[in-house]
Amino acid sequence: SGHRYGLIGYNGAGKTTLLKALASGQYKEIPKYLRVLHVHQEQMGTEKTVLQTVLAADQEREMLLQKQTQLTQAMNKFNEMPESEHTAETDALGIKYVQQLNEVHDRLKFIESDTAEARASSVLQGLQFSNRMKNMPTSDLSGGWRMRVSLACALFVAPDILLLDEPTNHLDMPTIDALAIALSDFEGTVMIVSHDQHFVETVCDEFWCVGNRGVKMFDDFQQCREFSKKCRAPDVLPREFATVSVKKKVDVSKNYQWADATKDGAVTIDEDEKQKEKKKKAPVVVNKAEVFKIDAERAIDKGLQKGLTPNQTLRHLKGYNPEDGNVMIVTKLGFIMFHDYFDDKSTKYVELDHFEFFEPWQNIIQYCIPSEHTRNQRELLNIALKCFVIAKKDNANNKRCNTTYSFGLMLEALVRRFQMIEAEIVKKYAQEHEQNDDALNEIEKDVIRQMNTFLVMAEDEDDDDDDNSDSD
Repeated sequence: SGHRYGLIGYNGAGKTTLLKALASGQYKEIPKYLRVLHVHQEQMGTEKTVLQTVLAADQEREMLLQKQTQLTQAMNKFNEMPESEHTAETDALGIKYVQQLNEVHDRLKFIESDTAEARASSVLQGLQFSNRMKNMPTSDLSGGWRMRVSLACALFVAPDILLLDEPTNHLDMPTIDALAIALSDFEGTVMIVSHDQHFVETVCDEFWCVGNRGVKMFDDFQQCREFSKKCRAPDVLPREFATVSVKKKVDVSKNYQWADATKDGAVTIDEDEKQKEKKKKAPVVVNKAEVFKIDAERAIDKGLQKGLTPNQTLRHLKGYNPEDGNVMIVTKLGFIMFHDYFDDKSTKYVELDHFEFFEPWQNIIQYCIPSEHTRNQRELLNIALKCFVIAKKDNANNKRCNTTYSFGLMLEALVRRFQMIEAEIVKKYAQEHEQNDDALNEIEKDVIRQMNTFLVMAEDEDDDDDDNSDSD
């Protein structure tokens, strides 16, 4: 599950203002690809049933289903077109329809569209909706129950960042407990404003005290609560979000100042000047990168588990910024890819050679582990060696590792053909392990030997290419 922040402070301190500012999209430092959902009021009553309303909350799914219908209709018209009317232009259009329809199908599969109704029904059941109430128009519900519909929509959509303003209002204790459980399992970031202290303390793992025109963070709820008692409520609020009469206009961006991207993704929030002079403490620093970021590991897991190809999974990593030294994504990709390569029970084992197997992985590996990230490239090579050793120990007859140049064939694909690992990384890796030869087992020594053989052969091929170029 993701981070869960509880915002603590007196009325008028700026808690709701902060949530509205985050939801407004005015901060360019919050990536546009992150879905931010702000739940602060009950659902409007319409003739749609409760279940239909929750399903419609997933706007991406609704858009994809609509696009699927449009493309299917266009394809049907194309297929019904007489052969005599076909031209190069119409055929190209038909190919475009097929490609777009495949992309829509892939995305619908990724977001689990086929299980949407069951998931929506489960969320509603957790919020105490009976089967009869699920099929009632929302216009027939009271304000309290429509608030539950809003919460159901938020939990069903599962945005990257969920902002909740007084979510427990109008809820009974069983429903509050069910909401707490749902938020504890929620995989995105949650920010909560609530006067229900037990609910906040149960759900949240970090607490932000909003007061004195600033924010101070605590790991302990009671410490945050005690500090909030010492804060004074401001006498003005930013005009665009004010709920009481204001004395002067205040720019909200000055209250919550996001640092430049060049400052390691940090956010600096200035304390009240008098408090700063009195306490002589450094400004509070919020690690923006930890709060607002794409979960690449989750996207990869979800995509591959659903049978998407590596290239199809790559589409869902848009906005991910790899970091050299952060090996979690390397470990995820490496063990998935090499485990699949050595799996002697898969159809790929029988049907694909080393080049054919690794080709679909080229783009996603190059994107997540670029050539300039030397530490991550070295870790990918290290994972390849580990998986090779394990596969050979498990089954000495495995055709992926039973010849004197099996690992060399992997390097032919990974290094020479698809540039997923730099040759210089292999060279340095082999040199380092040759110096520590006594610590290697026999299989590892054989792999280092194959690395050196590969490097010599690669150098000879480069020399031949140079000679041919000179003769030309």
